[in-house]
Amino acid sequence: KINPRIIYCSISGYGQDGPYQDRPGHDLSYQATAGLLANYIESGNFPAGPGVAIADLSSAMFATIGILAALRARDRFGVGQYVDVSMTDGLVSWMSAALGIYLNMGSSLQAVAREPAYSVFQAKDKKYLTLSIAHEDHFWRNLCHAIGKDELAELTREQRHLRKDELVAMLRDALATKTRDEWVELLTKADVPCGPVYTLEEVVSDPQILHRGLIVEVDGPEGRVKQVAHPIKFSETPAQIRMLLPKLGEHTEEILTSLGYSPEEIEGLRKEGVI
Repeated sequence: KINPRIIYCSISGYGQDGPYQDRPGHDLSYQATAGLLANYIESGNFPAGPGVAIADLSSAMFATIGILAALRARDRFGVGQYVDVSMTDGLVSWMSAALGIYLNMGSSLQAVAREPAYSVFQAKDKKYLTLSIAHEDHFWRNLCHAIGKDELAELTREQRHLRKDELVAMLRDALATKTRDEWVELLTKADVPCGPVYTLEEVVSDPQILHRGLIVEVDGPEGRVKQVAHPIKFSETPAQIRMLLPKLGEHTEEILTSLGYSPEEIEGLRKEGVI
């Protein structure tokens, strides 16, 4: 007899139905289908893609939310359900701002993509920094004053869009005159949204990352192992990593025993191929 309260979740690339349900793919394929790479098409710039498996990682988050919602629904209605998580569906939901503009205004190019100071630039020491002025005139004025381009400070958003190529070239030349860290310090003091493009080595030694406790050590069978901590801060019940990632089936017997199964019943499940 099937337990009607069971909650079962699966994660797949395109979901359990539809014309793409059996199509092979990896993270970059799902990003492309969801429109995350559209800006590359419009800009003519085709890098290897983000260095993070966005679809893979976000699908785990959506699965967690789905399971938690199903648990609450079971509390209310008394039945479990199947939770079908598609990596592509999740990424499409993250494109809701861009798709909303397209669906209602017919524009496929986001305004932020036309901003000259919303990009990555190389500094004098060959390291990189970001400018992230999405649309704000006051941030643009601060930037122009900080880099000695006062004559451009009063350009409006529309004027910046029209002169994007010229302004990007100007910014590249200006930012090539100091090191990355010099610019980040100077621009931060000038109230300009910016940031260093870090290597992994720099990430784990950054004072903000360390202050937030994002790198922790966990006891393992072969000694202490460094891990990335849980990113959410709880005021009353702080999260902690109690153990390393278990091996497949490592805790099966422990969990079944805690649920009341006898050793004989567990062995029977093993013989039947259930576990």
